[in-house]
Amino acid sequence: MPPVETIVPHGGTALHGRTGLSAAPVAVGARDVPAAEKVLHVLAAFERSKCWSLGGLARAVDLPKSTVHRLLASLCTVGFVQQEQDNGDYRLGPRAWGLGGRSDGTDTLVEIAMPTLRGVRTEVGESTFLTVQEGSCARCVARVNAEQEVAVLISQGASSPLHLGASNTILLAFLPQEERRDWLDRTIDDEAARDRIEQELRAIETAGYAYSSSQLTPGAAAIGVPVRGASGRVLAGLSIGAPAYRLSRERALELLPILAHAGAAISRRFGFRAFEQDGR
Repeated sequence: MPPVETIVPHGGTALHGRTGLSAAPVAVGARDVPAAEKVLHVLAAFERSKCWSLGGLARAVDLPKSTVHRLLASLCTVGFVQQEQDNGDYRLGPRAWGLGGRSDGTDTLVEIAMPTLRGVRTEVGESTFLTVQEGSCARCVARVNAEQEVAVLISQGASSPLHLGASNTILLAFLPQEERRDWLDRTIDDEAARDRIEQELRAIETAGYAYSSSQLTPGAAAIGVPVRGASGRVLAGLSIGAPAYRLSRERALELLPILAHAGAAISRRFGFRAFEQDGR
């Protein structure tokens, strides 16, 4: 998890630290439009609204519903668009985030994940956090603080080393092997330390979770799991953080099924299907 500002009584104070496509209305139905241009018009429509129904999007781009449905199906397959499970609406997917920079994707991630973070906090009674990789560091993009007299509070937007803390090491452990090793080579000078960290990361990757205690701040502990996108790549780390005396390794493992279920639920919203990815 990212840097802990302090472990404070409840009520204390902690530091707080779009796509670039044109959104101009388009009408393309009256002329013969190449398929690629139709795709771009569909994507550009998401600048006007984060979510579209099939019918609403078809009207917005002035194309037949059947055509828009076919385009959306293709975009969903490659992760540029995703379909909401509850109402069938469409929104930009993780692979579209890079079209306009990191912030739009992070906003979407936070919007989708926040109800789950709140639910986990309510169920376990401890603070919950969401972190993403940002260069060689991890950044906390969302948090829900515990309603306890003593709680772990961190600043949203805070950055910390990628190899320290449960939510951070999840991000590093699930990087492709070459990227992970490259990060270690660039960041950790001592060869023995690099090898030790690499072994720890492999163990985290195999286990599917990370536990840390007093790595970033004395007296704070956390357990983290991955949040994945449609391709299976990890988008974020989801974690529970608490004072170490309330979150021993044994207690953390008791809470792991709740946290893992939450991570899987967010991942499904981004199109990840575990059985399909595993080939089963």
